[in-house]
Amino acid sequence: MLGKTEWIWLNEAGRRDWNQWVEFRRTIAGGSAGRVVLRITADTRYNLWLNGVWVGYGPNRSFSDRAYYDEYDVTPLWEAGENELRALVHATGIATFQNLESNAGLWAEVEADGDVLARTDARWECRRDVRFSTRRFRIACQQGWQELLHPAQAEAWQAAAVVQDDRRPEPAPVRLAVGRVVEPVAAIDAAVVKPPNAVLSLALREMLLPGYSAAAPKQIWGAVGLMFHVKQSQRLHLDLPGTWFWVRPKGFLNGEAMQEVPSGNSRFENGIGLEAEARAGENFLVLDVSGFFHEWHLTASLPDVQLDGEARVLVAGPFESHEEVAPLLLAPPSAWLRHSHVHEPSPEVLAPLTRGAPFAMTAYAKSLAPLDAPSPEEVALGTDETRVVLDLGSLTVGFWEYEVDAAAPGILRLNGFEAYQEGEADFCWEMANTIEHEFPAGITRHRSPIRRGARYVVVQGRDATVRNFRVHEHTAALTEARFECSDPLLNRIWEICARTARLCAEDTFVDCPTYEQTFWVGDARNEAHVLAAVFGDWSLARRCWLLAAESLRQGEFVMSHVPSGWPMVIPAWSFLWAIGCWEYFEATGDHPFLRNIAPALQQQMHALERHLDDRGLFSIEAWNLCEWSEMDQPGIGVVTHNQGWAAMALDSTSNVFTALGDEGTAKRAQESRARLAEGVNRHLWSEERQAYSDCVKHDTGLLSGTFSVQTQVVLYLAGLVAPERMARVEALIAGEAEDAGDFVQVGTPFFLFFVFEALERMGRHDLIFKRIRETWGMMLDRGATTCWELLPGFMPGGRWTRSHCHAWSAGPAHFLSRLVLGMQPVASGMREFRFSPSEASGVEWARGEVPTPHGSIRVEWERRGGELISNVSTPSGVIVAQ
Repeated sequence: MLGKTEWIWLNEAGRRDWNQWVEFRRTIAGGSAGRVVLRITADTRYNLWLNGVWVGYGPNRSFSDRAYYDEYDVTPLWEAGENELRALVHATGIATFQNLESNAGLWAEVEADGDVLARTDARWECRRDVRFSTRRFRIACQQGWQELLHPAQAEAWQAAAVVQDDRRPEPAPVRLAVGRVVEPVAAIDAAVVKPPNAVLSLALREMLLPGYSAAAPKQIWGAVGLMFHVKQSQRLHLDLPGTWFWVRPKGFLNGEAMQEVPSGNSRFENGIGLEAEARAGENFLVLDVSGFFHEWHLTASLPDVQLDGEARVLVAGPFESHEEVAPLLLAPPSAWLRHSHVHEPSPEVLAPLTRGAPFAMTAYAKSLAPLDAPSPEEVALGTDETRVVLDLGSLTVGFWEYEVDAAAPGILRLNGFEAYQEGEADFCWEMANTIEHEFPAGITRHRSPIRRGARYVVVQGRDATVRNFRVHEHTAALTEARFECSDPLLNRIWEICARTARLCAEDTFVDCPTYEQTFWVGDARNEAHVLAAVFGDWSLARRCWLLAAESLRQGEFVMSHVPSGWPMVIPAWSFLWAIGCWEYFEATGDHPFLRNIAPALQQQMHALERHLDDRGLFSIEAWNLCEWSEMDQPGIGVVTHNQGWAAMALDSTSNVFTALGDEGTAKRAQESRARLAEGVNRHLWSEERQAYSDCVKHDTGLLSGTFSVQTQVVLYLAGLVAPERMARVEALIAGEAEDAGDFVQVGTPFFLFFVFEALERMGRHDLIFKRIRETWGMMLDRGATTCWELLPGFMPGGRWTRSHCHAWSAGPAHFLSRLVLGMQPVASGMREFRFSPSEASGVEWARGEVPTPHGSIRVEWERRGGELISNVSTPSGVIVAQ
């Protein structure tokens, strides 16, 4: 039955076009039906409506040769007469951190009581949804295209084309669900504002990287010229954002280098300013955009320039080297116009200069005069450019919906961000979490088809009223367990961890709901434990480990994030995948999973062995990340923390093959581990510092002079620390060695999970609770409703963190379940537990649930006069020893 359903699109030839928005519809006769089921998938994303009611969004992410369909029971929406099914499909046409480049298409079928009523074929109609601009402006290098809306006459419907596609959709591994509707709790920061007078916003990929559709960073060689006229001489100031994600150029005005000065924008952006004297009359600004970037978008704001007439933008390139670019940097416009590599960009890649990009027009707007805050349900924008910030009360993720009422056409800009810091809006500087909506006169209602995260939303424009803004929250379908104890701070920490875990649970684990929405494989190992503690869910981990295994087609190790157009290996993440696979089996006893995943584990083990050098050490050229800190973790050679992760991966692989009865492969894994252990203790220990060095310097072969707590923790967890060195390493981990302060300290809440695992093994529960209260308590003191990605001190400009909601930071939930509720599994399959609440918590009583694959254990205990009084109830087949 499923094999007969076709893929459809506008036509076969345009399936790789960039940034396509296509509507589909089909009218279906109703009649009597007991149960109506709708199955659908699309490439890249779909939104689905039945009889005008929004039904769902998807599909689950996959590699480009697979597709997953979502299944909806639409019986409550089914009518006896005619039923209209509509889908809006957004095809990116390029690779992101969520998808690979692949052919656009829609696949769907409707079934009533087992009979197929309709399936995608030539009887469906389709058309481009011309409300959505196809301008080539990215949200971020990790995500797709920005949402730019304009009024346009709808195209005529046409018959859909049946297209060639070998993908046979499979049932989706994960069901996503719409949760609560979130409405603003307040309107704040109302002000009359002045956006920049001009913004040069230009997407350079198509001109300087023609034909490049991957998501990996890449070098470009080229320059951008701006011919403009001013009536009077003036000091020209140009603001540029932080580098790496965006293009950071050098500037030249009329043949002279511009002076670098502080940016006029927020210190959190880490931007710069460029200045020079513009003369009265014609001027020529040249920006050298050559460099290695992860997204090739130029945003340069000119906040105070007084342009006279139209300006002209030119792009020079692509070139093969900077030697070809250099002569143009000081050349006049006449030389540019004669050059064979100089082009004028199309409106598809260039925003109107005086309208700029929506992020720049909102985040860079300067407050002129404060206004009284309006009602959040009805935001009136005055005759001058007005900004109001809506506070959603806590961070959320989902689909924005609102209506605009205006007497005349205008432009509304929305910009979502996560936090305020010290009274200043901390915008999402590495992305454009925005909507630009050109609206007609009258009332316009809009529900965004793009799922996005935010706590605060800038509403900016003039001469319009924005009503009924809301967010339709959208995450994986999860039921939260209970946790409560006598310490209100620990209760609040549990709450922000649970909230973070929910917002970062999609069809895979994702790092964060706002910035990236990316499945980072190494992050997911810890996230799996958090989701199990808070929601009792191990199915998402299963889905993630199987999906990650598919990335072995892209290289010899599991990739760091999947599916992605930037195939990049972080060895620690590859090894954490192997660790996570075994831990999933330990928790669930899922033998079919083990048989399915074993070939991938064996393949990666063989790759690991190929990278053991003659000293028995793992050596590789890769992104050798452990965490964000000042560790010495170079991109080539022997990096010490990699040895620990590799040893744990070999242990996990050995355990898998032992469980499968393959003693030969299990023994081989242990033999490789033994080689590695000998090499670590022979070559990576410093007698002088009495610790393991961070790495071996590739150019000299000598031990690095950098020593970190992180390196000691990983080797300790891996069981690689020699017995005679154990006391010293434990003192370093506990921070109790006299020279502990000379070691690089932990930089992320992510790595604190591993520190806590080590401290638990050492029996130092006191230090776990101390650090949880200090670190996550600090976040709460600064207004957090979810867990931060980083610890203060790492980001430039004194910025506290990047993401304010990051799943890798929700680890306390796992340890509060183990140490406060006191339930620790002692056998595979989570059928046997030891009940042992830690006295180090300082908690007088606790109650809650510990989810297992067999049902929840309900726990209630209190301490009376030194005696522990408890009440524990277990599901059938689960044993708790007290």
